[in-house]
Amino acid sequence: MQQVVRGSGRRLAWTAPRTAAAFAAACQAATVLVTWPLWPARTSPPNLPAISGLASFDYGLAVVATSVAAVVWPRVATPLCLAVLAAAMAGDQIRLQPEVVSLGLLMALPLLGSAGVAVSRFHLSSLWLWSGIHKLLSTGWSAGGAAFIASSLRSPGLRPAVVIGLPAIEMALGAASLWRRAWPVVRWAAPALHAGILLTLSPLFADWNSAVWPWNVGLAVVAYLLFRPEPAEPSEQSDRRAAKMATVAGAALLAYPALFYAGSVDAYLAHNLYTSNTGSASVCHTPGACAPTPFDTFGSLNVPLPPEPRLFRALFDRTCGPGNQLLVVGRATVFTDPPSRTTSPCRRGTLAAE
Repeated sequence: MQQVVRGSGRRLAWTAPRTAAAFAAACQAATVLVTWPLWPARTSPPNLPAISGLASFDYGLAVVATSVAAVVWPRVATPLCLAVLAAAMAGDQIRLQPEVVSLGLLMALPLLGSAGVAVSRFHLSSLWLWSGIHKLLSTGWSAGGAAFIASSLRSPGLRPAVVIGLPAIEMALGAASLWRRAWPVVRWAAPALHAGILLTLSPLFADWNSAVWPWNVGLAVVAYLLFRPEPAEPSEQSDRRAAKMATVAGAALLAYPALFYAGSVDAYLAHNLYTSNTGSASVCHTPGACAPTPFDTFGSLNVPLPPEPRLFRALFDRTCGPGNQLLVVGRATVFTDPPSRTTSPCRRGTLAAE
């Protein structure tokens, strides 16, 4: 017998998709708790809004409350949580973190029936596949992310193996997850991958980036729950229509990260994870003297600044002084080698001088 709970006046079974959505919601709440300074209205570092009217609110408590409520009352609380998250990210683009977006999808999509479960799987497939592809196409992966992982494991000599091995594993997992017969393997390989990532980032090794720890726990559990055998063909016409729509949505999820290379999609939203291929910025206080890490949001917010030129410029314009210049180094991929380099003056300094 299936255990059932009440949600929005209707009985909702604790099926595998329902459990996956609830677990993702719990991980979303945990993510907000470990990144608590990210969610209020701030002056240092300032909010970088897409909609300025949404920047003056504190969102942390609302996101945690609706995420926790979504575990018990998913039909009502999940849409509320997504609405609060959308407002929070519009009020501060620093909140456009990959773990927050991914967990938002995984706490909602599995509740939408078989089509929603299928789209959830496509999201995971795209995440794994493109995380590996981006690493292979990165000119900074070997000396950056791969070296960091090997050093975190206290075995710098493992770097050549990490350079090839991790992208190969991620791409193989992503490809296998698109093949139904491979799902029994995916159900165990995915938790193993994310357990390995979590262990590497844990206090036992790197002790770094705790913002993504709940996400990796969530991905491991959700993947195990969602990649389960089920009927291959929908039986009713409405189900077949939903399956076709899910396939179209899945194709879009699999394809859109390629737009990163056209500059049309943010790096984090395109599944760039430890790829060392994203842009960077430095502040020049005097000609030829640029600080290597001018925007340390890790120290204050426990998350990195999304590596997008528009955000570099927005933060620089709010924090720079007279005479400062922003140096932006472009994406480090095989298609942009060498990366572009652009400078821009401090607008606030120019206005003050006038």
